Amino acid sequence: MLEKRKKMIDRFVFKGSVKKEDLPGYIKHYISEDEELLVAYKTQRDYGIFTDRKVVLFDSYTDSGKHKQIHTFPYQCLNSISILFDESNVDIVIYIECDHPITLRFDKVTPEDKVRLRLLYNCISRIIDHLDINAKDFKKLISGNIKLSFKDEETAK
Repeated sequence: MLEKRKKMIDRFVFKGSVKKEDLPGYIKHYISEDEELLVAYKTQRDYGIFTDRKVVLFDSYTDSGKHKQIHTFPYQCLNSISILFDESNVDIVIYIECDHPITLRFDKVTPEDKVRLRLLYNCISRIIDHLDINAKDFKKLISGNIKLSFKDEETAK
């Protein structure tokens, strides 16, 4: 059983973004008062959230949801991050301190989702590199107000 769980930690598949106000109440218990929730995504059975300090992955791993495992990865514990775009999916791979990769797959993404994920990737990458987050990108993520510019439409293809 433990070996099976270890393999499942390697990959999360998200089905779409979730508005902050639509998140279940228990998720707020994993966000400190001095943290900002950037974006949230839904998996088939649970959620993944990205704050300005960490990634929290909620993993219900039975059909009935009786078991829940919660993974928290502070950005300071990440070695690197990569992003891969294809026509309808985006993969973000985070590498934790021991160089163990965890793939976050975002299925059937829209052009707006691709822009949101690019902004998220840029913010996390800057945090990993000990740089300040671009304030404009940060505000877009927090507000959820992702509008496509011509430049964004070209990069989202």
